[in-house]
Amino acid sequence: SKQSSDLPPVGLSYFDFAELQRKQYEDDLKNEVFQKKISYWQNYLVDVPTSTDLITDFPRPQFSSYKGGSISILIDETLSSQILQLCKQLGGTPFMLLLISFQVLLSKYTREKDIIVGVPTSGRNQKERQGVVGLFVNTFPVRAIIDENLSFQDLFKKLKSQIIQCFGHADIPFEKLVDALKIERNLDQNPIYQVLFSLQNKLAYDFKKLDQLKITEIKTENPFAAFPISLYLEKDQKTFEGYFEYRSELFSRESAVLMSGHFIKLLENIVEDPKRKIYELS
Repeated sequence: SKQSSDLPPVGLSYFDFAELQRKQYEDDLKNEVFQKKISYWQNYLVDVPTSTDLITDFPRPQFSSYKGGSISILIDETLSSQILQLCKQLGGTPFMLLLISFQVLLSKYTREKDIIVGVPTSGRNQKERQGVVGLFVNTFPVRAIIDENLSFQDLFKKLKSQIIQCFGHADIPFEKLVDALKIERNLDQNPIYQVLFSLQNKLAYDFKKLDQLKITEIKTENPFAAFPISLYLEKDQKTFEGYFEYRSELFSRESAVLMSGHFIKLLENIVEDPKRKIYELS
């Protein structure tokens, strides 16, 4: 016999999302919204460097194996609290401060001023997508021109609005952006950016609802690295923690540990005196 269900009606499905996205961009030349967003990225990425020239421990292979490792990183409670306090003072978010700090670190490691980092976004900014099972993740580039004569405080103010604008244009699928910008593809190198930064809120699970089960968290190390260097962070109530991911064919574990330590030291110097010049920070 047929029985009525108390479940709510099914809303947007992942198939619906994929079909809508295909239709939205199938005729790019006539899509005014698409063209405006592409125009933004064309201006934003004008004269962009083709690669981030990280100094590696080992010669770059002709083709990458993508083998990698990771180093845990913990921003302790004291430093995390100072970061949040500085964010309030500067009128920004922890994402902005940590991303810009990471770009300053990369600038010091590469001795380059023009630093581009890829940032993933969940793609679930619309309410109807939030309960749908499927991959909505997209990535977009964030560029920072690091002027070492600026204070960190002034650099933050300069880049803050640019980051906000990037998020406002981040819904174009990355592969469409690469195609529209006519960027030459390389099988061994991601176009536009080769370093990734991610900050997410740590998911809070209510294990009390699973009182019949014993739950143990097992942390594993990913043996692969999509990018030469990536920094993944999570924010919980009191700290930021995560890991540096690196390609082991390019960097030794010791170098990754050193970079992780330098990042913490740089953050300590920034919160101690955000008015110090970039070249004075270490």
